[in-house]
Amino acid sequence: MSPANDFSRKWIFSPLLSLLLTVFSWGVQVMAKDVVLQSVGSFYLSWSGSWMYQYGSKRTSFDGKGKFRYETGDTLNSEDETGVGVFELGIQNSELAEINIISDILCSDAVGTGGFSGGEGEPAYGVVCLHDGKVVKKTGSQGMIPEKQKAQIFGVINRLERQAIEHGIKVAKLDFKTDKVEYKDGNFIVSISFINSGDSKITFKTPDQWDGTDAGQRLGVGSSVRVEKGGEKTKLDKGWSFTLGGQTLVNRNEFSDGVIALKPRSSATLRFKSSPKNSVSKGNYEFTGIAFMTIECDCDSGPLGDKLYFSPIKTRITIDRDYPSTPKEREEWEARHRAAMLPWPVKPGEAFPEDGLYRAVRVGTGTRSLQLQPFKTGDIATTDSVRLLTDAATGSYLDGAVQWVWESSPPVRSSQPFTMVEGTEQVCKPGAVCSRSGRWLARLRTSDWKYHYDYDLSQIVTVQQGKTMPAIRNDSRADWEWIGV
Repeated sequence: MSPANDFSRKWIFSPLLSLLLTVFSWGVQVMAKDVVLQSVGSFYLSWSGSWMYQYGSKRTSFDGKGKFRYETGDTLNSEDETGVGVFELGIQNSELAEINIISDILCSDAVGTGGFSGGEGEPAYGVVCLHDGKVVKKTGSQGMIPEKQKAQIFGVINRLERQAIEHGIKVAKLDFKTDKVEYKDGNFIVSISFINSGDSKITFKTPDQWDGTDAGQRLGVGSSVRVEKGGEKTKLDKGWSFTLGGQTLVNRNEFSDGVIALKPRSSATLRFKSSPKNSVSKGNYEFTGIAFMTIECDCDSGPLGDKLYFSPIKTRITIDRDYPSTPKEREEWEARHRAAMLPWPVKPGEAFPEDGLYRAVRVGTGTRSLQLQPFKTGDIATTDSVRLLTDAATGSYLDGAVQWVWESSPPVRSSQPFTMVEGTEQVCKPGAVCSRSGRWLARLRTSDWKYHYDYDLSQIVTVQQGKTMPAIRNDSRADWEWIGV
């Protein structure tokens, strides 16, 4: 699996996970409180959420009289929903017969009771039935509902949920969106807004206090969709991506005690200092993101009392500079990207996932090469033996099958003829300004002039970007080759 997807649902989990799974599997059967199941014909359908697979709680219910309630703590994969919320819809007399079909199905002998396997996040149902003149409460797993009857149920439920969102009372509703991305004083400042458009107060800790990795404590925005001139959209393999949870909150002083308290129909703007994850160009982008968080809501809602997983309102953001744009930014980005790519070596016969300078690693021994080799996206790693100097700099060679690890950006030609983008040069002349920080190896082109070189292992120097490259002893025709940090 590649690390390319920055909004992956796979995260690191705490040692308490096994305990939490136990709590959740028990909660599947008790989550929908009896307050819902009072009148004959009342029912609920619930999904308790999963920490392991990163989705939140949901519940749909009907009180048996005239109130339909839709509660969602998860819109991460929804095409048309954002944020989280609780919505109530009054059912008209003309619609009662249709919604009563659901309770009739759940009460029928076609739907069994029980059926819980103990799995995390198992969908449940509950209904109040009238059997032989007696009121009976019936509960079970949604897995006990036959497919034909399930299709009937959700044909009605899906339509009512959409009506509740569009026309119902917003008991609670929390959204967020990206406002703008600025570059100030050498830093990217990402502004987002949390929006409470419902009737209930919502509070939560400022995201700079989140650790940014555990389930339930992650916030990020970004885009891999570039909006071209004319409005057409281009999907990119990698785009802008900013981690915000656990990052510096520039306007932290606006939130007393580190708590964001959103009154009904209010909003709060948060400004974070963050660095982009990817190398990406300027332009107009359609920003979205993710929020895994916990809130407190004065709304008597089970789903909003659990972990929440949701998407923001999409916005168009203009970014007026490439990243990285300076040698310093490139060094910082390369260090992060190098660490991220280290667990994903390119094995013999595999395609290189992106352009870069790669270091060879001998299969079986882990011995690394001294020199770096450029490859482009889609190039296929050789299955033949590779002969390169080892990083021990003793004159010994790698001589066998190798895999490749990403080390840095490759040389990139600029818009000017015969020049390279600053900070990407792999070769530098003695006495010139050092183009990139790191180690440099003296080399001399051999007499056959076929881009073969002799290397002087006694002349390896470490130079900072912007400093002057030293002279090379004994040969005025030699130059320096960059061999990494």
